[in-house]
Amino acid sequence: MKIKPLLLLSVLTVALSVMGSECINSPFIVAVNLEAMSACFEINPGDGTWNDTSDPIVIADLIDENFQDDIVGFRLYDIRVKVTEGYPDGFVTGSVSYSFDSAPFSTVITSFQGQAAEFKQGGVSLLNPGTLITYNQAELQAFVNALNNPNSFPQVIVLSSSGTGPSPVPAGEQVCVDIYVQADGEVN
Repeated sequence: MKIKPLLLLSVLTVALSVMGSECINSPFIVAVNLEAMSACFEINPGDGTWNDTSDPIVIADLIDENFQDDIVGFRLYDIRVKVTEGYPDGFVTGSVSYSFDSAPFSTVITSFQGQAAEFKQGGVSLLNPGTLITYNQAELQAFVNALNNPNSFPQVIVLSSSGTGPSPVPAGEQVCVDIYVQADGEVN
């Protein structure tokens, strides 16, 4: 059973007031998990390379409609890179870039590299990259700053990735990137 966040907050507010709490602040800030900003990039079956750009991802489409007008900020909490299960064994290396609202692309993950098996299933997380992911700290901070500009939240993100792996690769194999973000929703 899925409980709506607004209902849960209402019940919590009533419970606090009934129990004598006098320090209920309004408005509440609630962290709302968004759907991942995801893109998968087809690998050339011949030489095992890829160089592709995702379709535009409309950020508002990732936000629950109950909170779309109440978002006051965002926070990045993970980036994952993975390969599909049928990807052959061998060394894989690539990079990931992003563009907000048709701006020039910025490379946030300067490289991901390692044995393909390490990138299967859940992939490799930016939270625990080991030696498999190297990222550009300045670009990662610029990404976070753009998401937190209250005067101009980005509307659309486009992801891009290029790289190489073992060849030949069976047709239909992909490298995928998932960017996980939370939004702060203000509830009165």
